[in-house]
Amino acid sequence: MIKLLFYGRFRLIGTFSLAALLLLLIVQPVFAQPASGDLCLNRSLEWVINSKFIVKNPSDPIYNNPYPPLGGVFLVYDVNKSEFGNRIHIPAAAEYVKLTAALALHDHNQTVLNNLKLVSDFLVAATEQIDFEGDTLATVSPVWVYKDERGWILLTEEFYTRDALNVALALLQAYQVTKNEGYASKARALLNTAVFLQSFVEKEIQRGDLPDWTSGSLPWILYKYEQQKNYEVFGALDLSLPDVVWGAFTLGYNIFGDDRYLKTRDRYFEFVERAYVMTENTPPYPYQFIDAQSLYFANYDTIEKEWGSLEPFTTDMAFYQVTGLLMNENETYKSLGREFLYNLSLLQNKYFFDDSYYPNGLPVGYGNASIATAQYLVALSLDGNNSEKDQIQDAICYYQLHDSSDDGTMVYNGAWEWSPGSGLVESMASIVIIHSLIFNPSMIPKTATSTFSPINIIVIIVGTLVILATLIVFIFVRLKYQRKSKKH
Repeated sequence: MIKLLFYGRFRLIGTFSLAALLLLLIVQPVFAQPASGDLCLNRSLEWVINSKFIVKNPSDPIYNNPYPPLGGVFLVYDVNKSEFGNRIHIPAAAEYVKLTAALALHDHNQTVLNNLKLVSDFLVAATEQIDFEGDTLATVSPVWVYKDERGWILLTEEFYTRDALNVALALLQAYQVTKNEGYASKARALLNTAVFLQSFVEKEIQRGDLPDWTSGSLPWILYKYEQQKNYEVFGALDLSLPDVVWGAFTLGYNIFGDDRYLKTRDRYFEFVERAYVMTENTPPYPYQFIDAQSLYFANYDTIEKEWGSLEPFTTDMAFYQVTGLLMNENETYKSLGREFLYNLSLLQNKYFFDDSYYPNGLPVGYGNASIATAQYLVALSLDGNNSEKDQIQDAICYYQLHDSSDDGTMVYNGAWEWSPGSGLVESMASIVIIHSLIFNPSMIPKTATSTFSPINIIVIIVGTLVILATLIVFIFVRLKYQRKSKKH
């Protein structure tokens, strides 16, 4: 029985710095601003720069679980207990890198660049090499966990396709800013893993274990527990990857010029669209998976640990699909994304969404998910609908945390709780929200029209220069020889 220990965002129920000011002055002309004024964005940018959620000094006494990994990003801070949780969250670190890369592209603030490099280095260190079906694959662990008497441990029982692609995308964006080839190399290895996993599904189809219509799909998870000798694929085909599939493979193709990335990307979107339209009635809301056993839609309830077609879907996973479909340059996929977006919009209550809904649209009651409002804002922007942008930004900023006593510690002033009033400040939600406040569709990578990657172009230029230099030398020698001939 698969444990699914670390799936998703780990839902838990229950004086403005000069650097930030300078960053704001440069960012303001480029990015959209919250309608409620600059104060909301001011606080959030200060949090990005100075927050203790980002581990810059592992020996800092503020960390109740001592010596967390350098560059890691804590998932939660409990305001009532005044302590951080026991998890360093790799998906949150990837989102932080994507946010700081977006900021750094428009500004050369040294603190932002330093933070970008620090957390990118952490992501590189979180990657693992595993043996699967006789091949060595690059994967990324989802979490560091603090355990008594053992300290901080990088868990390697479960590897998610989503994490691999999201970290690849983050490192590619970090590479665009820093030109650090180590980031590009690690990202490419993770992209190649996803290419391999898609080919693994194709082999399953050829063996008759899966039907032809699942072609192009990607598995949800690789796992290996103590009693297992080898990693195995859990029987679920992931429908919630469109955003990271589009971003990672498009940017990977633009940088490396590897046609496999475009093919893998396009075949995955074909699978997603086929999975929905082949049913008699397209479901009103996105499902998270195709169950490889029943070959029907399925969701996974991370609270009750239940799996099946009647289980609730998480709102963040639904919006991952919607935004990814709207990112695509193909109108067919955009149309499907718009359909889902419209249906999801009917679930909102003053721009907020429940964390989870049953397939019939009824809320489960786990609480409002702050991250979903930010994703909704991004989805509307991708669809070209900015009619309610100011109101949504105002709703987001209304629940931003203020802590005037936070001097010198910068834990949560300018951040957000995972759910308003929960007392649990979440880095993942805060980072995604801040990114949504500065988002515009031009940030999404578009498929390069040239078939040459930057590396190929450099090779061509160098080769051309060598040829020109050779021709010049040849002409010079020939003219010199002709002059000598005339003298004789």
